[in-house]
Amino acid sequence: MTFDTIIADKPEAVQACARQLRQLFLEATPTPDENAYGGQKVQMTLYSIADVNNVAGGVTPAKDHVKLFLHHTDKVDTSGVKLQGRGKHAKHLKYTQVEDMPIDRLRQLIQEVMDVVAKRAVS
Repeated sequence: MTFDTIIADKPEAVQACARQLRQLFLEATPTPDENAYGGQKVQMTLYSIADVNNVAGGVTPAKDHVKLFLHHTDKVDTSGVKLQGRGKHAKHLKYTQVEDMPIDRLRQLIQEVMDVVAKRAVS
């Protein structure tokens, strides 16, 4: 399973959102690990550094939206985005159109999360 196979059967708007989020993760560090997982109903791509268990976040495309999952949200500045979920350390955002995504803010947020994960990788 790959990122491309995960988004292949999704609507174009969902694919565009997923591609944009993927690009933000790939730009955030020179060597992110990208791993695709899933079954028939839920599929996702997770981004980590140095170890598959050292996850920064992930992209989960659905029929009508994409979820951006971010770990370590308790350690970064999340102002300016409306995180959803009840997790203590991880939350998500939902998007249906690229135009609705605050790209610069998401780039900054993903970079901060990847920095936390990178520090964990060397400690």
